[in-house]
Amino acid sequence: MKETFLISIIMLVGLRCISQQSAEHFSSAAPNDSRYELLQATGEYGSLFTVMLDKFKERVFRLVKRDTGDFFWEQMIVAEHPDDVQTDQVVNYQIFFSAHGILSTFLVNVNTGATWHLAKDNTYGLWWATIE
Repeated sequence: MKETFLISIIMLVGLRCISQQSAEHFSSAAPNDSRYELLQATGEYGSLFTVMLDKFKERVFRLVKRDTGDFFWEQMIVAEHPDDVQTDQVVNYQIFFSAHGILSTFLVNVNTGATWHLAKDNTYGLWWATIE
């Protein structure tokens, strides 16, 4: 009886730990109509990829750590998209983190469907490339 009880507890704790590891991103509990939202991807970049999204404008800022240990917000490059139209003073943008890794992260204009994917290259580092 005691062995069955102990095995049940170990299995429950083990399953809980596994389920906690499956989370792919974290976001602040910002209201749906708020202008800014903080998001953090887990996985290959982990907490090294924390972004602040301006949901009204086409602006994404990446949290960067200086050699001195200080942090600052670096604006990321977002390529021009032919279908991108902004409506003033409303939420226009959302970021989606895929379970397939950080480079399967998408920025979307929720009103027009204009979409970008997170890309990486030697010139720009991480930036938002157009999907047409």
